[in-house]
Amino acid sequence: MIDYDTEVYLVNIRLERVTLEEQPILHNIMQFYIYEFSKYLKSIKLDDHGRYEPFQLEAYWSSPTHHPFLLKWMTSWPDSYW
Repeated sequence: MIDYDTEVYLVNIRLERVTLEEQPILHNIMQFYIYEFSKYLKSIKLDDHGRYEPFQLEAYWSSPTHHPFLLKWMTSWPDSYW
């Protein structure tokens, strides 16, 4: 049990747009997302290299109605904050 009178937890969560250069990171994270869906969709299978077929994410960088974002967090604040 957390004693909130004696412990302080600071979490800074940021929503950041994924750049085109970071697209491989998003594809890697999507592997976990696809894995979770594989429990419900038996048609999702690993390929010969042990990966799931990647999602088609190109629209997120080419369409004005699609925007890729990642939630990023840090558990400590920069010294400049204080």
